[in-house]
Amino acid sequence: MATAEAKNDNLCSGLGQCIAATVAASEFNARASMPLQVVHGAVTTGSAWKFLRLSGTDLTLDVAEYFIAELDRIMGILAQILETCRGREAPSTHFTLASPVFRRQDGLRLR
Repeated sequence: MATAEAKNDNLCSGLGQCIAATVAASEFNARASMPLQVVHGAVTTGSAWKFLRLSGTDLTLDVAEYFIAELDRIMGILAQILETCRGREAPSTHFTLASPVFRRQDGLRLR
């Protein structure tokens, strides 16, 4: 899982860094002969969170932003990501991503 800190209480400012980190993690593991099916990412200001997922060449962003007042939802999303990485689904689902918004074309380029 890649995590990026967004500056100035603006989650969008951290999206590029987080996307780059998920792509780098995917590429690194593929080159090390340990390819990952999915790499998750989170951008946070500390009080606001946004989640994303890179699955193959599809990058999917969660359309919702989660705030610290919704700590139970944030923790549920993180727990679901961990359970999914272990190969089983979490008991309750709080995290629904929109359909893929970007498709990776060549190497590390996203469109």
